[in-house]
Amino acid sequence: MDAEKIKALANDIMDMCQRQGLTFSEMRTLSTMLRVKWGEARDCAMEKAGDYQFTAEPF
Repeated sequence: MDAEKIKALANDIMDMCQRQGLTFSEMRTLSTMLRVKWGEARDCAMEKAGDYQFTAEPF
């Protein structure tokens, strides 16, 4: 996903929050909840990738 698509998605989310009348505190809670879910997804992906050998291209 390119930067413009991500910006558009962020704007959509902020618009939805505004339309629903979320407070700053509620938006902070939403952000925290999303971070937790992203962390869980990352941990799951890392666990599944655990048996793969690390390889990287030099800079």
